[in-house]
Amino acid sequence: MDDTFHTQAIILHRRPFKENDLLVSVYSRDLGFLELVARGALKPGSKLAGHIEPLTLIDLMIIRGRGGNYIGSAVGRNFYTNIREDISKMNYVGSVLRLVRKQTREGEALGAPDIFDLARDYLEILDGSGGDAELLNFSFFLKFLSLLGLEPQLFYCCGCGRSIRAGNNFFSSRRGGAVCLGCGKKGNQGFSVSDDCLKVLRFLKNSDFSKINSLKVEDKGLRREMAGVIKDFYEYNF
Repeated sequence: MDDTFHTQAIILHRRPFKENDLLVSVYSRDLGFLELVARGALKPGSKLAGHIEPLTLIDLMIIRGRGGNYIGSAVGRNFYTNIREDISKMNYVGSVLRLVRKQTREGEALGAPDIFDLARDYLEILDGSGGDAELLNFSFFLKFLSLLGLEPQLFYCCGCGRSIRAGNNFFSSRRGGAVCLGCGKKGNQGFSVSDDCLKVLRFLKNSDFSKINSLKVEDKGLRREMAGVIKDFYEYNF
């Protein structure tokens, strides 16, 4: 007899599967990343299809069968309509959904509630505010890395272990984060990083989304610098 399991999940992606079915990628609160078959979802008049669009928070019933796991029922709880109506926000959210889908393994439940809550909180704050989508995106990335155990070190030197002080520091993805001036002089220590960049990245990593939502960063050069640090760290680790 098939087993059933109830959980909440966020729809990450879906694609056609067989004649009338969809293969749906979700991140669930209790079981982590899953790929589930939505039987008959492509048939005309399917009631299921509208509840399993990407970027939807759902109440999900999973049926575990001998031939694989499939969706028994799905009820949409939040469709994040404000995000869907904003192209810029959709671009940032798309990168987040791809990140979660790519960097989590199917059926790995350890840590799943924390990752799920992080993604849900990110979507809710972005959907309900006029906040800075780019800064919220940076913050999600740093928090997500932390949950994976891959967070960059921003407070202490990755060379000598001493606290990072203001002035002429470096960032080395190979070393794992910030490098002080003294260690940086030894060569091959990445690239220079400003005090403001480290300061804002620390805030984004350690603060709640609600606090980040009110943060103002007008300096476009500083934004490019932060984006460069994050991009370099991501590409090195993934």
